[in-house]
Amino acid sequence: MKVKNLFKITALALFIALPLSCVEPEEPTELPPETQKGANTFGCLVNGELFVAQPHFSGFNVQNYVDALYINALDGNSTITIFGSRKSGFIEFRIPNPEIGKSFITNKSEYSSNGNRFQGEDTGEIFLTKLDLENRIVSGTFEFEIPLLKDGEAVEDSTVKITEGRFDIKFR
Repeated sequence: MKVKNLFKITALALFIALPLSCVEPEEPTELPPETQKGANTFGCLVNGELFVAQPHFSGFNVQNYVDALYINALDGNSTITIFGSRKSGFIEFRIPNPEIGKSFITNKSEYSSNGNRFQGEDTGEIFLTKLDLENRIVSGTFEFEIPLLKDGEAVEDSTVKITEGRFDIKFR
């Protein structure tokens, strides 16, 4: 009899606790600091409004909210893809042949929010402050302006301006 009651109490406690563990984090109120330690931070201003990558849920799964992928091609060229997301959208851009202390024009950038998709090439500037291949850390700053796409075509006089961007990510 006691085991049956213990089972019911445990099941009830789990039933109550599970939804509480899936509470969305609070919205950030400021950009993350510019660090170089692999803190997995990503933030910027999008048309003057704060965009900070943060964990979010899809069903019961936490979505990957920051990511960096370093690819060193056989021909000696390398690329880093940087990604930051939150519940309402994401920003992604690629850095060709990255080097510390050098500015780059992104060869592809994309911003998606609430069903709108902005995408462009050679659209902005990225400055790498750290690229540590041994510890797998990439850090830097960025800004760019990219056009709105509708049916794969750029919409004239409709762009998004991304400024004061910074990232500090452990890459895979």
